[in-house]
Amino acid sequence: MAFQSNKFNAFIAASATAVLVSTAVAPTASAANFKDVPDSSRYKAATDFLFTKGVKGFADGTFGVNANITRADAAVMLVNVLGLDIESAPSAGFTDVNERIAKHINALYAAEITKGAGNNKFNSYAQITRGELAIWLQKAFNLTAKEMKTTFADVGNRYTEAVAALVENKIAQGKNSTSFGTTAPATRGEYSLFLERAFSAEVQISLEAAIKEAEQAIGALPSAEDLTEEIGLY
Repeated sequence: MAFQSNKFNAFIAASATAVLVSTAVAPTASAANFKDVPDSSRYKAATDFLFTKGVKGFADGTFGVNANITRADAAVMLVNVLGLDIESAPSAGFTDVNERIAKHINALYAAEITKGAGNNKFNSYAQITRGELAIWLQKAFNLTAKEMKTTFADVGNRYTEAVAALVENKIAQGKNSTSFGTTAPATRGEYSLFLERAFSAEVQISLEAAIKEAEQAIGALPSAEDLTEEIGLY
């Protein structure tokens, strides 16, 4: 009966994985109540999601959806969403980061999501562009595209793979049909949407993989006839 037990355990493990992963896509009951994000806002679900990940707005009670986001704040948000360990990451060696953001940026560097801006600088308070965010998000969530190409005229070779992956996975769109806005500063509102969509896409991929594993385990289970023969019932 060992054969049956192994197959049954494989089925149970795969099914349990599917159930656990599926719970991650359930909507959260927590609401951030940012002053500039009413219930009717296109950013509401995304900012609520980020709030559950420890992302905060400004001191005036707003999220700042229309404000351009800095590299430092973008790093902190991404690390929070990914749940990276900020305590054990070694120093990245950047000389322009303060204590508030150092651990988060160290974790992002250790995860090989960012290399900084060169010359031991991170450029913490420079505005981050949509193209730079595309690269971070593609690396952070292991996003791929069937065709690593794009029709946007403003996407150079450095950004092609990342932009193609974001567009195909419906995480980001272009500013219009010919421009992604690669060098344009990203807003906090845009980034909140990107993060929430990327996280959901990663969970969906994990769920589909778990379901496939469960289906394979079910297909490998012995039939009733095999079990009957194995235990000697005729």
